[in-house]
Parts: sequence; C-alpha cells; structure tokens
Amino acid sequence: MAASTSAVSVLTPNGRRQTVKVSPSTPLLQVLEDVCKKHGFDPDQHGLKFQRNVLDLSLPWRFAALPNNAKLEMVQSSRQPTAIENTIRIALQTED
Repeated sequence: MAASTSAVSVLTPNGRRQTVKVSPSTPLLQVLEDVCKKHGFDPDQHGLKFQRNVLDLSLPWRFAALPNNAKLEMVQSSRQPTAIENTIRIALQTED
C-alpha cells in the first residue's frame, strides 16, 4: 500500500528551501506556519504561491490541486487580514 503522506518544498524569501511533509488533511496554513517558525518569518505577512497562483491557505492539501513534491514559493502578502474578512453577512429574501 502506498504511503498517504506527500512532501512539498517551500522557497523562503531568504533564498532557502524547506521541505515539509504533508498528509491529505494538512491545511496549507499549517505548511506556511511550519516554514515561518523554522526560518523566523511572520506567517500573517506571507502567503504561498504555486507557479503564478497565490494559494488559498484555508484549503487542506487534498483540495489544493497540487502535485506531490510541489515547489511552492513564500511571498510577501499584499494585504493584511482584517476584521471585515471575519464578518459573516446573511441576506434573506422575503416572499413579497
């Protein structure tokens, strides 16, 4: 039976590569936090990019559509998380 873990290589802003083992349920945010902890970066100010696309860090590995041994790049985040992103809006449509 094949192992259910994969590996991902992350290029940090200081030019170093960090390999992280991931399982299908590992969130991409956990990958970013592991690399930031190891190299002393702030995960709130960085994101992950695969090829030309910035990744959604809330997705688990299995839904991110990334290949095994993917080479990700850690990039400076263009926007800071705000309280508005955490706000939930509910709209109701009445019968009339």
